[in-house]
Amino acid sequence: MIAQFKVKMSTDAKQIVAEVLDSGFIGQGPRVEEFEDILWKELGSPVRPVTVNSCTSAIDLALDLIPKLKSFFVQCYS
Repeated sequence: MIAQFKVKMSTDAKQIVAEVLDSGFIGQGPRVEEFEDILWKELGSPVRPVTVNSCTSAIDLALDLIPKLKSFFVQCYS
C-alpha cells in the first residue's frame, strides 16, 4: 500500500469517539447539541444553527425552507 497521508488527531479523539458510541447516539444527540450551541455563540447569529451530515442534506433542507421564509442566509464552510 502507498500511504498518501497520515491523519493527525487530538490525543483525546479515541476517548471522545468511544464516549459518543457508548452513548447510543450516532447521529443527533447531546454532543451535536453542544456543538451547535458553541457554533451559535461563535457565529453570533440571531438564529440557532442546524448541522447536517452532508452537503446533500443541507441543500435539501435549504430548498425545503425557501418557500417558508421571506429572507434567508445560508453560510457554508468547506
